[in-house]
Amino acid sequence: MSRLTRSCEQGSAKDCIQLGKLYEDGNEARRDLDRAAAFYERACNARYGVACVSWALLYLGDEAPATNPRLGISILERTCAAGIDEPCGPLGSYYNEGKYVPADERRGAQLLRRSCDAHFEVSCGVLGEMYLKGRGVPRDPERGASLLQRSCDARVWAHCAQLGILETAGKELPKDERRALVHLKKGCDGRQANACTMAGILYMQGKGVSKDQTEAAHFFRLGCEDGLAASCAILAGLYERGEGVERNAVEAKKFYRRACAGGDKRACSR
Repeated sequence: MSRLTRSCEQGSAKDCIQLGKLYEDGNEARRDLDRAAAFYERACNARYGVACVSWALLYLGDEAPATNPRLGISILERTCAAGIDEPCGPLGSYYNEGKYVPADERRGAQLLRRSCDAHFEVSCGVLGEMYLKGRGVPRDPERGASLLQRSCDARVWAHCAQLGILETAGKELPKDERRALVHLKKGCDGRQANACTMAGILYMQGKGVSKDQTEAAHFFRLGCEDGLAASCAILAGLYERGEGVERNAVEAKKFYRRACAGGDKRACSR
């Protein structure tokens, strides 16, 4: 900590960001949100956009550690207006949602585009969603898919999962279950439970891949471990029937209980 502090004071914005994160999380230091904010602000003033976003997010969201939406939005607006591109992305998302600011999807798209052009890839994925639905921009599924792919390639796992789910459904994007499975596996590797579950369904039904109940059970287990009740319930059924796993009533009951605890009411009666 002392080395990081000295380095930050000597002008290393990266070490200031690391200190801010340590004080925000309270892992290696006593949690101190005022100190976290001070270190993020210092790095933000050195025009490190990620620090500006981290500073603002201390105050924004239902689970924000120090809720003060007016201050959080002010930080995003001020730093985006000062030509720091990364904060424009989260700000654009808030304009899309009408959360903390008046809803304005056109302005949201403009801000997200600016952030995406500056290689803040998560903004590219959010902008891609807007092109898929024609919100704030003309509907353009091809461009939307390209932007989601760019975000997925940058390891934004939620956007990998979303691509896979859209390619499975075949509504906003052409149906392509083989390609969907590639994206779903990436999303699952990134702990996106919905991607694990959908991959399991494709293996169970033999869509886009040879039917493989063992592989299906593997993905349902991952989805369950990441907290999706539906995955737990499906896995319980596999244990109950002995499909892809050895038949085991005890394991079936265990996963039905887990599904029930996760909000699957039908599992509660099993």
